[in-house]
Amino acid sequence: ASKLIGEEVTIRAKVASVFYAESSSGSPTFLNLDKNFPDNPIAVVIFEKELKKLKIDSQLYKDKTIIVTGKVVVYKDENKPSIIIYSKDQIKVINVQ
Repeated sequence: ASKLIGEEVTIRAKVASVFYAESSSGSPTFLNLDKNFPDNPIAVVIFEKELKKLKIDSQLYKDKTIIVTGKVVVYKDENKPSIIIYSKDQIKVINVQ
């Protein structure tokens, strides 16, 4: 995923864990894809402001397969590729049989 930084992508992956970083700037919630942090290849970041505005319950994504669309960025200094959510259209839960 680090090769995709700056690219607009659509990714299908399972949410391995959800982490609310209450004390971080913007109080982001991280949806760690494929594996738990720090072994996850990419994370979805939803700031508290967007969670409230979009009425998203991040815990509903845990253990679900999602399709997420957005620009791959590096969040803070963690060198972890991330996609930041600004719209509900960017993230969808899909049913996998």
